[in-house]
Amino acid sequence: MPVTPWVFPFFLSFPVMVMVYGCMAALLFCNAPFTDNQMPFLIIRTGRRNFMIGQLFYIVIAAFFFNLLIAIASGLALAPNIVLSSDWGIVLKSFANDPQSALGTSSLVITVAIAPAVLDYFTPVTAMLTAFLLMWLVTIFIGMVILFFNVVVGKLSGLIAIGVLIFFSYFSFYLGNLLFGGITYFFSPLSWCNIYALDFISDGKSIPSPGYAVLVLSTLIIIMGTVSVIAFSKKDMDYQEWRD
Repeated sequence: MPVTPWVFPFFLSFPVMVMVYGCMAALLFCNAPFTDNQMPFLIIRTGRRNFMIGQLFYIVIAAFFFNLLIAIASGLALAPNIVLSSDWGIVLKSFANDPQSALGTSSLVITVAIAPAVLDYFTPVTAMLTAFLLMWLVTIFIGMVILFFNVVVGKLSGLIAIGVLIFFSYFSFYLGNLLFGGITYFFSPLSWCNIYALDFISDGKSIPSPGYAVLVLSTLIIIMGTVSVIAFSKKDMDYQEWRD
């Protein structure tokens, strides 16, 4: 049976995929602020503040294309058995209602979990846009965390900070959820890239709402970006340290 290409919203449905996604985004921004041999001359011509503002724009734009690539690749992975439709399609609906139906062939491994409630609540286009927005914001957040700590604290401290957040996202899904319930999701920004970690469909669980996730992510991104610009403008930077 041909399958519709709307699998991107379920790309991070397994907790281990959130860790993989977080590590990929951290690798993309690991050396923020991004420097090369032309950095001193560029700063002289543009000024420190403008240089850092450019860094912030780069993170936002790079995060957009990073997730766009994932969205496109998730659909192309189904080629050549793709059919375009405004509906979820019989295959995704079958997997949602009976996940075991996909395991009839031993060589087939299903790496996404599709909840029937999600298919009932979202249209395919709405789900794609919602998942993309959440993943875009979380990717920007990852870049801002690395930039903020590298500038304010020191080189490599950003990777340590984001590594802790990646670990906590995995902890929230399993042990944290078991010990404390959904309350741990309120303190795990990386978990909010997964639509299953947010209360789109009220079912009595104590988990963050989509509005809460967007508001907190946006606020933290703005604060860290602003502080990074101010700190970089006033702090003496060891250029040789950043070159290495």
